Amino acid sequence: MSRAAELIELGGALERSGQYAAAWKNLDEGGELKRPPDWPKWEGPGSSCSTLLVRRRIRHLGAELRNARFANMAVPHVERVIAVTEPRLKSLLARSFPQVTYVEATQSVQADCESSYEGLSRHFGSTEEAIAASFQPLVAETSGEPSGVGIAWHSINQRKHLPELDDWAARLAGMTDALQSLQYDEAEAEIDRLETLSGKRIARSPLDQKLDVDGFASMVAAVKGVLTISNTTAHMAGALGKSCVVILDDLDHLSWPVSGDRTPFYPTLRLVRRNQRPWNAVLDEAVVVLRTLIEHAE
Repeated sequence: MSRAAELIELGGALERSGQYAAAWKNLDEGGELKRPPDWPKWEGPGSSCSTLLVRRRIRHLGAELRNARFANMAVPHVERVIAVTEPRLKSLLARSFPQVTYVEATQSVQADCESSYEGLSRHFGSTEEAIAASFQPLVAETSGEPSGVGIAWHSINQRKHLPELDDWAARLAGMTDALQSLQYDEAEAEIDRLETLSGKRIARSPLDQKLDVDGFASMVAAVKGVLTISNTTAHMAGALGKSCVVILDDLDHLSWPVSGDRTPFYPTLRLVRRNQRPWNAVLDEAVVVLRTLIEHAE
């Protein structure tokens, strides 16, 4: 294993255990080894820098949704913040944080200093309390009042232990809410079979959420609550401030805290853990928790 991989793996473990300052340090340094910065490293508030460049060096889209707030927190400390992002994220992030200039990787950028999102987290999110206080929801394009419940149940990640389709169907059969699929690759996820087994109509997604992230954000914003496994849907719902319950297996391999039912990143999101129980019991609890979250939000 390379030194970069070692630091990133250690950083992930520290993050899951709530040791955020140490986690960001290791993740930041591991990211620098994988993708060295083009400009001098930003040393945080009080340091000399006119234009700060921010880029995601490691991890996935969900991590950028979660940490994008920290680029906005740097705005008062420099003259200009420029964040390099993917084309599919640009409109959502620009709407949410208009004081940050978002550019694509193909654009030429001049800066005085640079930071990764993990580097920014070292300055603005080194404790659980600081992370919780930093929350600023993303802003999706919306129309009308939210309704129904969004669901996502399938993953191609073989490391995740997930409820079977029969488990989901049994739980959905008793729900009175209108159901909206927030699942990517619906055909592969056997949405037709889930609909048949549950006897419930599940509205299909009209877009490819992997490509149209802004449109997907609008879909998530349009439901009252979200019931999902750990995936981008969970991070999107949490980042938008939607009532959301995430169903977790008993493995220690994801970015969520190793214990408890909350993460400081998302105040309206709850974690329901399997704890060696049958999946039907886990899903029953998840629906009760989600209903409580929705009621409190109304």
